[in-house]
Formats: sequence, C-alpha cells, structure tokens
Amino acid sequence: MRCKTSRIITLNDFSSIANLAYSSENPQKITIFYCFNSDKPFTCTHPGCDRKFANSSDRKKHMHVHTNDKPYECKINGCRKSYTHPSSLRKHLKKSEKNWILLLINLVKCDILFACLLLLNL
Repeated sequence: MRCKTSRIITLNDFSSIANLAYSSENPQKITIFYCFNSDKPFTCTHPGCDRKFANSSDRKKHMHVHTNDKPYECKINGCRKSYTHPSSLRKHLKKSEKNWILLLINLVKCDILFACLLLLNL
C-alpha cells in the first residue's frame, strides 16, 4: 500500500472532515494523506509478457497490443488509420483537425492573394 500527500487545507476546511491522519508544523494548516492499494493481481496471459494490471478492464485493453486488433478507426474520409486505444485515436483526430485548420487558413490566404492579383491585373 502506498500513501500520497493531498493538498494542504486550512483549519476552517478541516472542521467538516473527521478521522483523517494529518501532520503539520503549523497548526493552522494541515496536510492530508491518503493511501491506496497498489496491488496488480491481473497478469497478462500472452506468452512472454509480464505486464500486471490493477483491474481486468485494463488488462483487456492491453490485450489488443498482442492480437493486433485495432477497433478504434478514424472516420475521416480517405483516412484508413486505426488504433488499439481510444486515446490514440483522439490524438490523431486532434492532429488532423489542426492540419485541416492550417489548410483552410492557407486556402483563405490564397483566395485573398488571387483576388488582389485580379484587381491589379497581374
């Protein structure tokens, strides 16, 4: 079991909290500690992989790495990328969105430049 320090709270905040361990040199400020279980009883069943997980759902997500299963597909037309984790797909979509915005900005600049060239008869 591991313990971490939470935030420092004032004595006024502490009045509504009971039965918590605290330590502080300043009696007006109290540091709250909280503990959590660091056991990882769920082991990957793939041969040669020794990864362990705190819950079975994390192990299930990890198994996509071994099966080459990529269920999270990009829905943008023409893009054929797929990912093992939804977070990777979100990163891809953010990057794609940024690229589209840059492309649109450049197209607008080109239209403005083209209009100026037409006005100047160049």
